[in-house]
Amino acid sequence: QFLYFIGERWLPMSLATSGSSRPVFESQGYRLGSLGCPACGHLFPLMTNGSTQSSRCSQCGLVTFPDPKLRDGELRFSAADLMLTGQAREEALKSGKDTEDQRATEVAFCDKCKEMRKCFVYAQQTRGADEGQTIFFECGTCTNQWSLNS
Repeated sequence: QFLYFIGERWLPMSLATSGSSRPVFESQGYRLGSLGCPACGHLFPLMTNGSTQSSRCSQCGLVTFPDPKLRDGELRFSAADLMLTGQAREEALKSGKDTEDQRATEVAFCDKCKEMRKCFVYAQQTRGADEGQTIFFECGTCTNQWSLNS
């Protein structure tokens, strides 16, 4: 499986395909035929029918035959390259790099302890982009967890 970094974006291999052509990522790795269809701008995957690689836009039907070489600014590597190997992961755990808590701390009222305590805090966007973030708290004393929608 392959991921691509084009410009400033990571592009996954999760595009679905139809018809008898099979996507290149099943055999050689995923590539985009172009950043978008030259006619309508729609993104589409590079397809292969055995010997010829071509791209058919699912929006307007335009067929292109892109250069199979990687373009400038396009990097190809396997998803396995992004994952730590078993030995590298064990070494990271032993050195403490993976286990170090990187969350911010803040003094907040813990309902379980019934007093102000040092808590670990982090925020995530769990709802729509036009809504506020969710702030998660974990008491440093009793490990009680709660959240606040801001």
